[in-house]
Amino acid sequence: MNHPLPHAPNIPQVPTTPNDPVAPDDPNRQPGRPRGPEPIDPPTTAPPIELPPSPEQEQTRKGE
Repeated sequence: MNHPLPHAPNIPQVPTTPNDPVAPDDPNRQPGRPRGPEPIDPPTTAPPIELPPSPEQEQTRKGE
């Protein structure tokens, strides 16, 4: 009994897994995130950024 368990349920697999589409050449990508350009700041470490209201939202506010 000197080998580690092949599948530990509480330890996420570091390499790519079928459930986590993480590219092996992109270690900064978060598990489960869609493939595409990375945001400037990872959401796990950066606070939520307050985005200015879009023109559609501005028109809705002025119309009410």
